Amino acid sequence: VLRLLPLLLAAAVLAEDPPKLPDEEALALRERIWTALEDGSAKTVEALRIELERKRLTVRQVEELIRAGKPYADEQKGSDVRDVTVRFDGSEAEYGLHVPESYDPAKPMPLVVELHGTGDTGPHYLATGGWKELSEKEGFLVAAPTASRERGQIGTRYGAELVFDTIRDVRAHYNVDMDRVYLSGYSRGGHAAWWLGIFATDRFAGIAPRSGSVKQLLTVDSDKERIWEFFPNVRRLPIYILHGAQDPMVPSEAAHAAAARLKELEGDYVFDERNPGGHTIYADRNDELWAFWKEKARDPLPKKASWVMNDKLFARAWWLTIDEIRASGGTLEYVIQDHTGHTIERRNLAIDTARATAEVEGRTTIRITGRNCGKVTLRLDDRMVDLDQEVTIWVEGKAEKHKFTRSMKTLLETAAERLDPGMAFTVKTTVRVP
Repeated sequence: VLRLLPLLLAAAVLAEDPPKLPDEEALALRERIWTALEDGSAKTVEALRIELERKRLTVRQVEELIRAGKPYADEQKGSDVRDVTVRFDGSEAEYGLHVPESYDPAKPMPLVVELHGTGDTGPHYLATGGWKELSEKEGFLVAAPTASRERGQIGTRYGAELVFDTIRDVRAHYNVDMDRVYLSGYSRGGHAAWWLGIFATDRFAGIAPRSGSVKQLLTVDSDKERIWEFFPNVRRLPIYILHGAQDPMVPSEAAHAAAARLKELEGDYVFDERNPGGHTIYADRNDELWAFWKEKARDPLPKKASWVMNDKLFARAWWLTIDEIRASGGTLEYVIQDHTGHTIERRNLAIDTARATAEVEGRTTIRITGRNCGKVTLRLDDRMVDLDQEVTIWVEGKAEKHKFTRSMKTLLETAAERLDPGMAFTVKTTVRVP
């Protein structure tokens, strides 16, 4: 018993919460950590890891500092036009931003991202879409990026990364509640809101396509009906569909079909069909839309994460990533063209969709099922499972036991990915799916 005592004491210390740092030291460390995470380069993040470990900080202490968020100074309020770099290719864009007078840098605030239609700009759409007045009344930030017509707003990596980097840039300056980021778009921006809602579901607390069509999202073989294969992705995503019954440009048929599918899935949605409404923004419905959204927040750690995909650009959902697609039907080249017919992007998409589900049971068990996926990666931490115990992962009926070690490197890298405190993890593990 005496020989076991040191081991038992060590285990007890590991299981306890990390010792609390003095407030002044914790604040300085939070500023240092978030400055490095916002830089985001592998070199900077690795240098931060070395620095924190030299200070003898534990993974649990750094995790607590990251979860506490970035300390913000007061910033300009009102309307502004800001520049943003689309990081994957270094291109520059602009976005309109409105910050209400009620903004308090010490309190996280919701963010609404608005996507404009063809021929418009983000700042102009923000100025005319009715959101500024509601932002002042209800207390939320609004950002509206300008998408290059030549680069593509829907279906392209540029279109997706522009939205993600706009959120990232707003968050770098303002205290955004990352569990209350909402996406809305009009016309072509409405198509994009559907697209990102379906394929980047875990980034948003709700979407609102206005006069947009889910069937404008071409699938790998141009069969627009195949979009319904991916609709289970939005089962838990609040969706407010705004459409005119007599829309001459984007007929309401697809909006009706989407509402019917959401009803089958028992989804959280409103179908607000305006009759005899045409093709317009319906800014007069912003109050109703916000009333639907305002009490809804994203769950960053659902016990059950399910994902359907055929595009490596959108491999991740919450804490689950499909790393390998077993496409027995092969792949086809997805070609995206601009309004002149010029090719702006090519990607290979799998003809067969890959599906995976990972579910946490209790504190020490995870079950994984999949179809057409060769391997998946799980991001884990103490909020989900007991990392001081063995964790059993069941894959298609076969069990594997794992003893995981919290990693400073994994924590910092996952925090830097999205600058999202709720989506930072201390463990990553890859599992093969038969």
